[in-house]
Order: sequence, then structure tokens, then C-alpha cells
Amino acid sequence: MGCLPSADAEVLAEMLKAVGSYVAGDSEAETSWRPSSLGDCGLDGTLRDEVEAELARLRSQIDNLKRRNRELLAIHEATKTITSVRTTDEILDEIVGFVHSLGMSDVTYLSQYYPEHGYLKVRASKGAVSREFSELEVLPDTGMATLVVNSQAVKISPNYFQDNRFVRSENLDTAVAAEGLVSLAGVPLIAHSRVVGVLFLSSRSERRYSPEEIATISSFADIASATIWKSLAFTDMEANAEVALKRLAHWENYFASWRKSSDKLSQLFENIVRGSTLSELLEQASVEFAADLMLIDAQGETLASSPGFQIEEEAFNLNDLLPLEDRVCQRLRDSRPLACVPIRSKIYGRFFLLIEYPGLAVEALQSDVAVRLAELCLGAFSLHHAHLIQAHNRREAALTRHLLNRHGAQPFKFLEDAGFDPSGRIVLIVSREPVSTVESFVRDDRKLIATNIRGTTAAVVAASCGDETQKQLAESVPGPIIAWTCETVRDFYEKAPQQWPKLESWLQALTQGEWPSKVYRAEAIEPVSWLLMTSRKFRDEFMRLHLGALLEAEAFPYKASGRSTPLLDAVTAYCEEGRNMRAAADRLFIHVNTLSQRFSRLDDLLGDWREPDRLFAIEIAVRFWMLTRDLQE
Repeated sequence: MGCLPSADAEVLAEMLKAVGSYVAGDSEAETSWRPSSLGDCGLDGTLRDEVEAELARLRSQIDNLKRRNRELLAIHEATKTITSVRTTDEILDEIVGFVHSLGMSDVTYLSQYYPEHGYLKVRASKGAVSREFSELEVLPDTGMATLVVNSQAVKISPNYFQDNRFVRSENLDTAVAAEGLVSLAGVPLIAHSRVVGVLFLSSRSERRYSPEEIATISSFADIASATIWKSLAFTDMEANAEVALKRLAHWENYFASWRKSSDKLSQLFENIVRGSTLSELLEQASVEFAADLMLIDAQGETLASSPGFQIEEEAFNLNDLLPLEDRVCQRLRDSRPLACVPIRSKIYGRFFLLIEYPGLAVEALQSDVAVRLAELCLGAFSLHHAHLIQAHNRREAALTRHLLNRHGAQPFKFLEDAGFDPSGRIVLIVSREPVSTVESFVRDDRKLIATNIRGTTAAVVAASCGDETQKQLAESVPGPIIAWTCETVRDFYEKAPQQWPKLESWLQALTQGEWPSKVYRAEAIEPVSWLLMTSRKFRDEFMRLHLGALLEAEAFPYKASGRSTPLLDAVTAYCEEGRNMRAAADRLFIHVNTLSQRFSRLDDLLGDWREPDRLFAIEIAVRFWMLTRDLQE
């Protein structure tokens, strides 16, 4: 382009000034530099065409810069809005307003995506005519929004009703038709790789959007997605805070209840220390916790229970309880909660505390409180059992000291303390069997005190159960046993220390002499205790030598049944009554003549058996025979 005349240069200078004013924002300068006005400036055709092309290019760049400037200002204002507006709806409404102010659409709206249900709902809109459109919900798998969500990419539809890429729904088509919309552009709102919504630009005529316009809308979409994500996070935080508050309230109630329960448990523990029994403890706990209680062992036996508490066998199957370890089992019995608390002791094995609540509030007694209560019950049982063992040991020690005459001048009352009747008869059983074997035959352990002295078991038994015990021992214990009877407890206190050495030596003699495994009465042994030192072989030979004909004639009655016969009774009575026939007849409750007839029979069998030396030997043989008879005989 050559040199311009001065007149043309002046015209161009004025036009450039108008361009500068237009760039600066002067709207009146817009018409002064349009290409159509160049013909009025006197420019020739070639120069005018060149200037027109250059001005058109310049105007396009200026318009783009102005548009970009408006977009940046809108984005800046939207960013400021996020920090100034508090609610999510207000922020989204402001963002949609900024996008709509750019003039790219007739209706601008933003829909939030709810993945848990699969639908979208309009959260904010600008330019819509109907209220229904502002509250529109897009059903799952329908509409252009679903296409945007699934692809996570921008989708543009120049003509909505002619687009077959998505499934239509009646409510969405009706809303779009009511607004007169034709073209749609959807920009996904993506946060943390998740689609949280779609920002829509819609026009009432066909329109295509340039990449620059889509980039601008995407910037707003990023702001909106961050806002929705923060809203979701805040919603989750509120929900978590609500859950936390509920849990806090629960734990506050829990600890308040635990403090009350702890005070009650402490009081029960103090009662145990003061000596409350297991039954008293359950009664007190029943009042404190308003629940009925029962403690059973692993065999289902009831150890103790609160007053009036009864449980049928079918209420709890023991086979169901045994697998329980640490957890509390809850069940219903007649619509009332029934809990079972398992507890284990290294010494006593397993126990179960059964708790029945008066109402349906199973939480009335917390599980850990129930476990602590069960442990207290076990502690009370163990302490009570330990007291019993201590008392038992004290009674054993007292019996040992008394029999060995080591109690000194201070009198003993250990039998009365153990529940013996002071006026009742006392039986002292002496055996080489273990204490546990003798104890196993006495059902009521309050009427038994047993101890072991130098390998010999001494057991004091009340006469009420003494006879039965002696019979059981005679049938079951493999060794000889001596039973010594005292008429009263006082007699036992006075005579036992002097009698014990004899009983101990007699038992040793019976054991070493291989005497039959019988219960021997001490009263029968004492007159002939010197005979106990003989051997079994000597006894059998001595009885066969001096009573052989008699025993043969009466079919060995002592071997068959151990019972006496008329002839043996006659000899025994005659010996025991000092060889006086009338006294012997009175002893046998027979006439003297009858006794004389029996003596005649004895003369036939034994010869001159009443000769002094021969009678002495026969009397010893009868003593041997009497010692071998059963105690009951």
C-alpha cells in the first residue's frame, strides 16, 4: 500500500480513533468505523477493500476479546459467590445466572445426579417459563442427561425431537415442548471421577456451540461440580455428625446406667465381704436390678436363686448353653426376656447365671453388667465354698487333736458347731480306706467329720445315719472296719482320747491278721482283743480242731450265712454266763431241760467238752467264731 494523500490519512486517523474508543467501550463509536462508511471517506476501490478487510478482522478479534472478558468476569464473580453465599441452592442458582447472562442460551438449568436412584433433578434454572420445568425430574435411563452421565462427555443436540441417541420419556418431552426448546447442550459436572450433575444450555431455535463456548461453560461446570461435591460431603458430614450425636447420647446413657450399676455392684461386693451367702446375694441383686436371678452349674443343678424364681427344664436346654463362651444369650420365656450369662471358674468349672426381666426391656441390664454380676455370684459361691472347706478343715483338725489328746485343758465343741445333736448317739468309724471313700457314704456332710491320722481314717458320724453308713461300708469297703458307739457327745469327748489308741491297734491287727472284711463292733473286740494277733490259718485250724464236729453237723453255718445255730448258741451262752446252766437258759429264753437236751447232743458230737481245759479251748474257738460274724448279727 503506497503513500496516502493527506486527506485520506486524516480520514484513517479519525477512524483509528473510533476503533480505539470502541475497544475502550464507547458504544457511540461502533458505527463510525464500520466498513460501510468507508465509501463516504473518498477512498478509492482498491484501498477501500484492503481497509475493509483489515477492519473486519480487527473487529472480530475485538468482539472475541470482549466476550472472553465477560466470561472471565462471570467466572470470577461465580468464584466470589461460592465464598459469599452459604447455601448450596443459592450458589447453584448464582452459577446458572452467570452462565445465562452470557447470552448463549434461552433457558439455562442445572440438574443434580443421584446415583443411588439413577435419576436427575433440576436444582437451578434461568429463563424457564413454567414452574414445572424448574422442578423437573429425569427418570433413570431416559433423556439426554442419561447420555451425558454415561459418557461423562459434552453432548450437543441441535434438534432435540429429531435426536435418536437417547430414550425419551413423556414427562421430559412435555416439559421441553412447553418451553419451546429446540437445541440442547449438556456439560457433565465431574468431581473425583464421578458425575454429580449436568449443566444444560437450551435454545428455542437450532444452534451449534463452538469449542470456545463449550470451554467457557465447562469452567462454570467445574465450579458447580465442586459446589455439589462440597454439598454432598457436607451432607455426609451432617449425617455422620447426627449418627455421632446419637452414639454419644447412647454412650452417655450407657455410662450413666453403668455408673448406677457399678454402685450397685460395689454394694453387693461389700455384702459378700461382710458374709452374705449366695442366696442372700441373689435376693439383694434381684431387688437392686429388678430382675429374677438363678445360678446353675454345668449339670443343670440349681445352686441358688432369688425368691420365687422358677425355670422349667425346657426353658433352657443345657446342650444349648454349654457351647456358650463369653457372649450373653437372650431368649423369651412367656414373652419375658430371659438372659443366660456363661461364666467359668478354673477350680469349680462352668456356671450359668439366668436373668429374667419383668418387662420387654432386654437392655434393662447391660451385657457387661450382667457378666460382672455373674462374676460376683461366682465369687460368692467360691468364698462360701472356701469357708466350708476352712470350717471342714478346722473340724478335721479339731477331731485329730482330740483323738490324739492334744487339745489341752480347753474344752472342745466342734461336734456341736458341725450340727451334731449333743444328746444324740455318736459313732466313730475307723478304717484304712481314704477319707473320701468314707465320706462318699454319708449323704449329709453336716453329720460327718473325717480325718486321717497316721494312715488311719477316723470318721465321726451321727447315729441317725451311722447304721446306714456302716452297712454300706460293710458291703463296699474291701478292708476291715471298726465301729465304736458313744451314747452322747459328752461321752465321746471324755472317752475318745483313751479309746483311740486301742481302736488304732485293733484295726492294725485285723488288717495284718487277714480278718474278714466286716464291720467289727469295738464292744465285741475289747474282751478278746488279744485274739486279734492270731493268723487266719491258726484261727481256721483251731476252730476246726475244737468245733469241727459241731460245725460239720450244722453244715458250716458260719461259712454259709454267718448266722448262729441252737447248738452254737448254747455253747456261747454257757461260756458267757460263767458256765451256769440256769443263767444260760434264761439268756436263751428256753427251759433248763431244753438246754440240757442240747448239751446231750453236744456230748455226742464233742465228747467230754465240759472238762475245764477242753471247755477253755472251746470257749476260745467260739470267740473266734463270734468275731467273724456280721455286725448286724
